[in-house]
Amino acid sequence: MDGKGIVDHCLDFFTSWTSPDTQKARFIRDITHNLTQALRQDGMLTYSSCDPLATADAMDNALAQTVSNVYVTVETTGEFTRGQMVVDWGGISQKSPNVEIMQNLNMVRYKELLAETVR
Repeated sequence: MDGKGIVDHCLDFFTSWTSPDTQKARFIRDITHNLTQALRQDGMLTYSSCDPLATADAMDNALAQTVSNVYVTVETTGEFTRGQMVVDWGGISQKSPNVEIMQNLNMVRYKELLAETVR
């Protein structure tokens, strides 16, 4: 999922998602504690991560509602950035698409999948 999609589909329900008194929910709370505390201190009210999105997409192929086939590379020379993913949205490189990027997803189903993970 691209950065805009992550922002659009961030885990604004993070607290309720991790609130069950189960071992799995406690684990998620524990491993994200420092990050979520830092986000709250910076005034961020949401937690977003690509990992749960990628996992959910692997679990349910119908999750993705909009997918773009584009050419992507990781910039290593520092020409545009360093160590970051560069997406050729406009086809300027004229290289064949090598990834599918999820840009929109079924949020109802995504939240259901996440809820299932902490039961």
